[in-house]
Amino acid sequence: MSFHRDKIVKFDYNPVLNAQIDYLNAVGATDSTTLRTLDFTPSDTNTIYVSKTGDDSTGTGTAADPVLTIKKAESLITAVKCNIVILDDGIYEEESLAFDTNCRNISAALGKKPTIKPLLVPSTSNYFIETIKGATVVSVNDGRINTRHSKSIPLANGNHVIVYNQKDDTTWYGDIFFVIVDKNGNIVKSETQVMTSSSIRYWDICALESGNFVIMYDWTGTDSKKFKVYSGEGSLVYEHTTGIVIGQDSCLISSVGGHSDRFVVVGWVTSSTQYMIISVTGTIIKSYTVLFSAKIDVDIYMTKGGVIPRPAGGFIVFFKISGSADNRWCVCDNSGAILNYAQILSGTDLCSGCVSGNGITFVCRNTSNQLYFIEFSLIDYSIIRNASLVTPTGDSYYLKIIRLKDLNYVLVAGYTSPTVTFLSRDWGVISTEAISSNDPVDVSYNLNTDRLLINYTNHTAPFRVYEYIKGGFLVDWWKFSSDITLNGIIFDNLEEYLYRYIYSSSGVFKIKWCNFTNIKRVDYKDVDSYPLYVVNITGSAIEILNCKISENDAGFNLTSNSVLVQYCQFYKQLLNPAVHVIGAGAGIIVNHNDFLYNYVSVKLEDNNGLEVLKNNIFYTSLLYSIQAETAVTYTNSVENAVSFNATTGAQVIRSHPHYINDGYVSLEVMDLVLKSRELGYKFESPAIRLADDLKNAGSVEFEIADGSRTWDTIYVMKPKIKKGYNPVGAIETIYKDGDVDTYRDSSTEVLKLEWDSLTESDFQKLLTLYFCSNNLVQITLDPESEPGVYGTYRLVYDKINASPKNWQFDDIGKNDFDLTFKRAYNEGL
Repeated sequence: MSFHRDKIVKFDYNPVLNAQIDYLNAVGATDSTTLRTLDFTPSDTNTIYVSKTGDDSTGTGTAADPVLTIKKAESLITAVKCNIVILDDGIYEEESLAFDTNCRNISAALGKKPTIKPLLVPSTSNYFIETIKGATVVSVNDGRINTRHSKSIPLANGNHVIVYNQKDDTTWYGDIFFVIVDKNGNIVKSETQVMTSSSIRYWDICALESGNFVIMYDWTGTDSKKFKVYSGEGSLVYEHTTGIVIGQDSCLISSVGGHSDRFVVVGWVTSSTQYMIISVTGTIIKSYTVLFSAKIDVDIYMTKGGVIPRPAGGFIVFFKISGSADNRWCVCDNSGAILNYAQILSGTDLCSGCVSGNGITFVCRNTSNQLYFIEFSLIDYSIIRNASLVTPTGDSYYLKIIRLKDLNYVLVAGYTSPTVTFLSRDWGVISTEAISSNDPVDVSYNLNTDRLLINYTNHTAPFRVYEYIKGGFLVDWWKFSSDITLNGIIFDNLEEYLYRYIYSSSGVFKIKWCNFTNIKRVDYKDVDSYPLYVVNITGSAIEILNCKISENDAGFNLTSNSVLVQYCQFYKQLLNPAVHVIGAGAGIIVNHNDFLYNYVSVKLEDNNGLEVLKNNIFYTSLLYSIQAETAVTYTNSVENAVSFNATTGAQVIRSHPHYINDGYVSLEVMDLVLKSRELGYKFESPAIRLADDLKNAGSVEFEIADGSRTWDTIYVMKPKIKKGYNPVGAIETIYKDGDVDTYRDSSTEVLKLEWDSLTESDFQKLLTLYFCSNNLVQITLDPESEPGVYGTYRLVYDKINASPKNWQFDDIGKNDFDLTFKRAYNEGL
């Protein structure tokens, strides 16, 4: 029988678990110098150092005198100096590289977490040529008979309009027609006649920002010009029949950047070249203005000069001065005011230009049919890249350059033997296609659909083909062909037209403690033919250890019979598998990994069923957790999705893994530690101690260093104490003969504390305990005489009284207040 001496009772409540998680491994790039290690000891003898404070011009690559970029460090690699160490945090933008076969390690210094992103200025050798030569021809259509000079432009609605003469004579005069084709090569506006006149020779076409287009034309021997405005669907919107006087036997037009309803026209006579700005209803916005006091030389194909919109507003004119090998370019704002007038490249005549961002690129031809590139800034008009001789040659009359969305180029050059050449950003030739035509080939590119139209003309066997190409320029970023280890690096990317991010063709390949994040193609999503994996490796042995792979198009593509993927976390690879292994046998091991929200977590191709898949957690795979060609057995894992050709073995539990935070709402707060009672949770994750090595399934290894709790404490006056026991699962069975049998599973101890009256101060203390979110309470009935004797209970939430018997005493205290607590009764203890 208990005898309670003290006049007060103590409650400890609102426990805070002081559990200290000690991590035994690290996943991804980490600051820890104890959990992440290097496979070598860096020194100036064996290592090239990279730093944010380094210098590629003067740096020697030592720790005291580092270089700035990995590209420079790679150029210093030797058989002895075979390692690269990055000394600082921060973002490193690195160019496409094919690494020296002597390079063995690219590692972050211990305690550092550098981020590396692609800066794609690739060399020609890094392009994956087959994606261009195998580009998809969407449509081929026959052209019209008696086609002569033709020109095409892209429209805002994704279509292309093609304008052409239809006269088969030697004067190049004739009627003007147009057709409109959609992005798939279908003719959506049949041949439409613009004007009938045997005197029409010079004409031009431009697209407006409104989506309409303008065709302007003149009569030979006059300086009068007329124009028509058509909608993007080919309907006539406006016809200007009053002659506009500018130039003679000449006509170049372009939309004016920043305006949807006006265009510029450039014309010339013997002694001068002029321009004016006109609205789409014929109003003169900028009257006749002399651009240059000499005639410019533009042939029937309009390819010795041109005019294009200026992105910041206005337009850019480029031309050859008649009678000389001298090119000029002129920049005007949207009011027509001249901002810059300068030479392009001396000693050249034929020229074409294209704009991208704040730069303009020109290609020019000299008298020996050699072609040169030069790029200028549209901000200060300085030279960005000096003149560079390119491989293609171009004969007389025709030259056109277009810059594509991926910042590469398409160049059309030649008359009697025209070619279409695909060029990289650094003007290297990717591929060249010879065209079977005796007349020029015109090309236009629609940025909205990423489609290229190539338009052929041939007046001896007239035809025209609409050939659309999609896809295009995919490039490898980092390429290896020998043993290599990547360690402690964050790889980040968002790049269009990237073929392979990291690629290795042979050797032993290891990746340790690295992050791969946001490695995606922006637009080009041919996931079947050219999926973008974070790495593509073909090697004698492959190890992927302690890596974090999150929110990419796909994970690892590994070809080998010796593969180890261990202690990794794969989160949201949504287009292709997180781990794709091509190989067979027990040397392929996928062990202790977490797979969350992946399209396919593990795909086995050409396997034989002996592969080892164990101790993993598969959580919410969108298609399959495991997809195998030959049936395989996996063990000691937690999954809540389906698999294909994969059989559950020992200790596979279909359940939610119960992470502390799976990162679905916010990746930044992802915590893949498993919930457990040691951490204060009411239940344990099914992955706890599930692995065949008696560890937890999944990637995170940890220990709980301290399981103590910190409590809030209150003291109140002692109540009446009532203790009892309730049976759990009680069963009473009465038989026919009157005999009785009873059963119970266990018992619950019930502690009820009753206060006939309470001071207001004590009532407020108990009210705080009652409304605490945690119902675990320690009760010490005699805290003064027996402070070490207490019981741990759960508060039972029931109705409580909050009033006195007489309302006049409400501020003084309360009456008839009670609380009930329960706990399991441990019999025999």
